[in-house]
Amino acid sequence: MGFRDLSKFNIALLAKQGWRLLENPGLLTTQLTCAKYCNGSNFLEASLSANPSLLWRSIWGAKGFLKSGLRWRIRSGSSVSIWQDYWLPGKNRILITTNRVAGMECVSDLILHNPNRWNRELIYSTFMEEEGNLIVSIPLPITNQSDNVHPRPRDLNKWVPPLPNWVKINVDTGFSAARQHAASGFIIRNDEWLIMGSGFKTHNLVRSVVLDEATVVLHGLQFAPEMGFSNVILESDSRPVIQNLQSSKEDYSEIRPLTWDAKALARNFSSCRFEFVARDWNSAAHAMAVEGLKRFEDFFWVEDAPVTALEMADSDQRFN
Repeated sequence: MGFRDLSKFNIALLAKQGWRLLENPGLLTTQLTCAKYCNGSNFLEASLSANPSLLWRSIWGAKGFLKSGLRWRIRSGSSVSIWQDYWLPGKNRILITTNRVAGMECVSDLILHNPNRWNRELIYSTFMEEEGNLIVSIPLPITNQSDNVHPRPRDLNKWVPPLPNWVKINVDTGFSAARQHAASGFIIRNDEWLIMGSGFKTHNLVRSVVLDEATVVLHGLQFAPEMGFSNVILESDSRPVIQNLQSSKEDYSEIRPLTWDAKALARNFSSCRFEFVARDWNSAAHAMAVEGLKRFEDFFWVEDAPVTALEMADSDQRFN
């Protein structure tokens, strides 16, 4: 048998070895490896160390690939970062988007004891309502147990690059109901997976999420001509917005003025298509929206993006 990309195959095998270190802590080989390199922590938290062996260097190097497909299962919450780890339940793998709060680091900071239960008052006064609902929906064990990670199956409809001479614009939105603050994020990539541009716009007084999802389409289409792109595919994980943009029927929904303008902008390109993408494969645009929620001014990048979006774009490529 043949592999189209032997290096990616090797990374997958090394990541599997890292998964075994997490899944089998009782094995002698795991105990010896962790005793030498993990310094009392687990594989995900371990550093490269000063004098690593070739094998450890290789397995450790695949850790990022492994982490991109894992989600934490909350038990005590003491091993899980509120802000940097993936632990919220649901089909989509997302990070907390509420602004970081000083003094709150681990999920255990949100848990009351005797018996174990969520500190609902703290949670709903700190996080956006939708995030608070997700947090308190997580069942907690009666007894103290260790947190663990588990692999999450990814949607088979992977993000794929466009054809040569085309670019693909992925868009997403972030919305804070408590602050009535929204951010429209977009990222543009070409057929070689290269980031051609990215940015986000922030705005207030948003009446609904679907309106903001339609607004971000406009922002993405407005930026693309300034970069000189003439053949574009715009992807969004909002099915209602994409269906509206693809339809030629008369529309009387609340997003009609926005999708009407988007269709008008699309006629300025040589070719323009609107396509739906699963949320799992819109993570780079989601990272842009999350970054925008942390700020109150617009930012744009040419051939670059914030670190979190770069990591998500790299993950898209690795999984292909």
